[in-house]
Formats: sequence, C-alpha cells, structure tokens
Amino acid sequence: MDDNNTIEMLRLNPNQDPGDKTLKQNLLPPMETDLENLLQTSNLKMFLGINATTDKGMNAVAKRYGLVNEWRDTIKESKEDDRATKYYKLLVLVKTTNNKDNVWINFVEGLHRHAAIVMCLTCSDFDLKDNYIDQGSLKNKAFKNAAVPHYRNPQRMPIQVLNDILNNDYEAPMLQTPFLVQVLIPKHGASQINNMMTILKDNSKWISTNKRNSAEKMMAKRLSEELAIIMDFSKPKERSKFQPKLHAKFKYQVDMDSNKFCKKYKKTDAKMELQFAEMLTSKIYMDYIKDPFNKETTMKYLKETSPQNKVPGCKSTIQWSLPPYGISNENLMYDVGTLEKQVRNIDVRHLNAYLIVPRLVYHMSLKLKNESIDNLLGKDEEVKLIQYITRYGVYTRANPYCKLHGAYAKYTKIHNVSYINNCDDWNRIIPVTIFLVMLFNACFMYQTNLRNNLLLTALTGFDYGKSLTNDTFMNTLRKFYTRIKLFKTRIICILMIT
Repeated sequence: MDDNNTIEMLRLNPNQDPGDKTLKQNLLPPMETDLENLLQTSNLKMFLGINATTDKGMNAVAKRYGLVNEWRDTIKESKEDDRATKYYKLLVLVKTTNNKDNVWINFVEGLHRHAAIVMCLTCSDFDLKDNYIDQGSLKNKAFKNAAVPHYRNPQRMPIQVLNDILNNDYEAPMLQTPFLVQVLIPKHGASQINNMMTILKDNSKWISTNKRNSAEKMMAKRLSEELAIIMDFSKPKERSKFQPKLHAKFKYQVDMDSNKFCKKYKKTDAKMELQFAEMLTSKIYMDYIKDPFNKETTMKYLKETSPQNKVPGCKSTIQWSLPPYGISNENLMYDVGTLEKQVRNIDVRHLNAYLIVPRLVYHMSLKLKNESIDNLLGKDEEVKLIQYITRYGVYTRANPYCKLHGAYAKYTKIHNVSYINNCDDWNRIIPVTIFLVMLFNACFMYQTNLRNNLLLTALTGFDYGKSLTNDTFMNTLRKFYTRIKLFKTRIICILMIT
C-alpha cells in the first residue's frame, strides 16, 4: 500500500500468468469528493432501494449513471432478450462505459452476500480458471458436482428459474429483500489508511469468527440430525410389524491381542477363523462406506441388501422395509438360529449398525480433524476405522466385551491399547460409536412407540444450556464410569416416557 491510496492485491486465480501476479487498485475515490455527505443524500438512498431487475429499475440505473441513450440503443438491438439477460447487459454497460461511478465500496460488512447476489442475478457459475463472470454459465450439473446434500436434479434450468423470479412468478426473498451494509470512510485522506486497514481486518476477523461459532453445530447436535435422516429410511408403522429373519452368519470373536491376530491373519484359513458377515466385504457396502451421504449409493445398498422373507399366512415373498428396524426378543432369541462352533446368524441390530456406523464415524472425524466432510469421504483412515468397528466392534465379541479385538493392528494406528475406553485422540471414535449404536438399538427394543428414537432427543439435549465442547463430549462417552453418571437420569426419563 502506498501514499496514493492504492493497494497491491495478489491475484487468487489459480491459472494466473507467472509474470502478472499482482494488480494495483485504488482503495478510495478522490478525497475532494464529499463522500460522507453524498452517502446521506435522499436521492442516493432512494436509488439504493430500487429493484434494478425491473424495467423501471433498469431505466433508473441508466439515468443515474448517464447512460440513457446507450441503454435505449441496447434495448432496441435486443428486443427478444429475457429479463435476466437485460439485467446482465445493463451491468456490463455501467461497468464498461460509465465514468460517474465515484462511490467505491471496497471493504464492507455484507460484501460476501453482495457478491453472491451478483453471481446469482447473472446466473454465473464460479469460474476458477479465468476469473470472470459468464452470464448463464450456471447449469444443473454444478450442484451435483458440488455434492449438495439431498440434491434432486430439477426439470428446469437455473436460467429459467432466475427468469421466473425476475418475472414475479416465484418469490425469492434473498434476491428481493434489501439488506444493510456498513461502509467505513477515513476522514483525513490517506494519512490513516494503514491504520484503517488494520482495524478493518481485525473487525472482519471478529465478525467471521462470531458468525462461524454461532452457526457451527456441536457434535452431539450433528449426530442427532444425522440419525434423524436415517430414521426416514424406514416407515414408522412398519418398524414393529416387520422384523426380518437374516441368514448371513458371523463368528463370535474371542479375546485376541494384536500379535495373535497378526499370526492368524497370515494363515490361509484366516477368513474362517475371523469370520464376519460377508456383506461387509461386498463392493456395494464398500461403495456405501466411502460415501454414505450419497443418496443413490445409500439406496442401492439398502435395497440390494434388504432381506426377503415369506409373509405369514402367504406363499409369496416380499422385500421387507428398509432399516432401521425395530427389535424384539424373538429377533435376539429365535431368529438368530442355533449356535454352532460360535457361529450364528446376524440379527436386525447388525443391519442397523451397518447403516449408521459410517455416518457417525465421518461426523465425529470431521469435528476432531476440523476438516470438511468432502475431504474425508473415502479416505483410507476413515474407511478402515469403519471396517474395524463393523467387523470387530458391534455385537461380534465374546467375553471380555470391554477389550479391543487385536484386529486393530491391521485397521488402525493404535499401539498397545487393550481396553476400548482407553482409546485416545482421534481413536476415541471407536468407543463412542459403539456406545451410540448400542443406545440406538436399545431404544428400538425397549420403546413402545417406534415412531422416534429417544437417543436423538438425548443427543439434542446436550445443546441445552451450556454446550459441551467436542472434546468433552468424546471423553465423556468413551469412559465407562462417566457414562453411568451422565446417562443415569436420562435413562430413567426414557423409561418413564416409554
């Protein structure tokens, strides 16, 4: 920054020319302009409230910037243009022809929203290559490529939707409601420009931090909301009525340290020795655990693995409703078949676990790593942890239940840990996930009304009053003695409700 009120800005375009890394931009208009009084004039206030996407508003913008004749000629040349294209051409005309734009707003609170609205009104995709606004470049595939959760490809193109909004056929408050911006102006020219920029930077940092903290959901809340999404996969009325018998088998795993596991794993009969449900090694389940939030992948996994059984009193078979399933004593006592050489059928608790474990792991991992979930999906560390929990963690162990199976030597980076609740740092995900799965299934077994799952209510309750930090939440749920104190009252409440 120099004394002439110019600022040197680094180009953030990743495709920049190595010889053109910076540009100089005037920070403020010439100080002989009485900027403070200009911003207070009634004419400017009325102008700022104009809806520039209407014919009347476009004419007012052209008049304000002395472009009446140019705008009239533009309209004549393109009578068939839709309203969105007209707005874009007016914007280009003002920015390329006008010489009266002497009010510069370079640093304002709310500028990010202003930029988003400009991109929306020009129907432009974010151009990360050439760094310019290309009117009409936004297509439906942009939303799919961005992995927008629960995105459904609509029949209409974005430009058609935008024109519906501009023609008042559809309400869009974010585009049609005026909003306030804050403009900071130095009173003494360039002498205080460096101090002003320091203040603005700190102010922006505080605002951004506060907004992020207020918008960021605690881990317990995120887990509760994710389980609520899972609940919609099955119909509430069918959870008690339909509880299928399953035929996949697994072998109860005895106590085994990491050294013993590694020796067994090298043998040719390791798969028989360490038997778990074959569906856990299938391609369809591997695709699911790499991206469990993809609706298409999830539905494919659920529909292809949902069991078919005979309907009582009927010769035909049907595909049972999708998990999560309700749980009954019959599921755990009779439907599992006979126990032969420590091998038996899996039950509905396993299918519930296979569904929710990947989602729980990713949500906890993103919080502990402070990462975007898109950067974690399908990563080796998360995938292996999911495999370990589903194969060796939930409903697969013989005594002692509180010890880690030695398979952790193959799936994790854990060293010399024997007991589940001694997992630390990122590996705390193991005991917390196992505990939450147990609670989820317990609610589906003991609740009389299976429309909801009371674990969701319990997790949401962590946000009442003073919220727990993510570390406190993880440490609390992984330690056995602490869990008793924490959930004693809540379990009593659950029993009273049911």
